[in-house]
Amino acid sequence: MKKCIALCAAAVMALGLAGCGRGDVSVDATTEKYTAEDLSVTETSLLESLSDMGIKVDSIKYCGDDVCGSDIIEKLKENELIPKSSDVKECIGYEIDYHYPVDMISVVRHIYLSERDLSEQNGVQVWFVKNGEEDSEWDLVSLGYDVIGK
Repeated sequence: MKKCIALCAAAVMALGLAGCGRGDVSVDATTEKYTAEDLSVTETSLLESLSDMGIKVDSIKYCGDDVCGSDIIEKLKENELIPKSSDVKECIGYEIDYHYPVDMISVVRHIYLSERDLSEQNGVQVWFVKNGEEDSEWDLVSLGYDVIGK
């Protein structure tokens, strides 16, 4: 009986919160180092990857041209996010704010299985790298690992 009541309460809560949708993702990115295509490709890849994980992104902030340099690449290697022998020459970092949608399935999973933290996540670091080859692509190598201090 208690489970039935909890499920009904979760359903009512999920339906009530369903109307609290978020608008389009805001992107804060200005660069002199990268092309608009570089930022567009990485932002699109990021949004698609997170969407596949059931995450809704609220905002994306580019970390800045001065942040991504050889010291960040070395930190990524030290923390085994990219192979130490890789030929990575460039990186792009973002900080994102995101949340999981509050639907009945997520609420029930949270209540009974504690599978997801339904709270909003802010300032989560995301890192892309690109090796030195001419036609290389941007690869997402880290989501949620703090490479730079806060």
